[in-house]
Amino acid sequence: MPMSLMAPLVGGALALAGAQMQTTLNNPLADPYTFGVLAAAGFGASLVITNVIAIPFIPVEYQVAFIAFIMCLLTTLMIAGVSSIKRVSIEGVMLFGVAIMFAYDSMLTMMQYIATETQLQTLVF
Repeated sequence: MPMSLMAPLVGGALALAGAQMQTTLNNPLADPYTFGVLAAAGFGASLVITNVIAIPFIPVEYQVAFIAFIMCLLTTLMIAGVSSIKRVSIEGVMLFGVAIMFAYDSMLTMMQYIATETQLQTLVF
């Protein structure tokens, strides 16, 4: 029952975040891929799965989600900082986001290369 009640709230929050991103960029195709936020989450999760990072005061079952969230937050703050300090255009912010996405994707590929077989299976799935 709690999951059934929470699903519309979480779905509404995600829809609101997507609408805000599209409004800010004046681009109806903007999504988390545009800023590299999704790639940052994947890279953060891969750091925990391959045992590169471990936080001792957080339970093991929550570490993947926590580090993924922290990486998303840091990426969002980095893009917001660059866009406010340099006064770049919307197109520049989007290009910076795409560059960040490719950087995180390449680091994720590196993590897949150094992972063991079991870790690689977890990373891919």
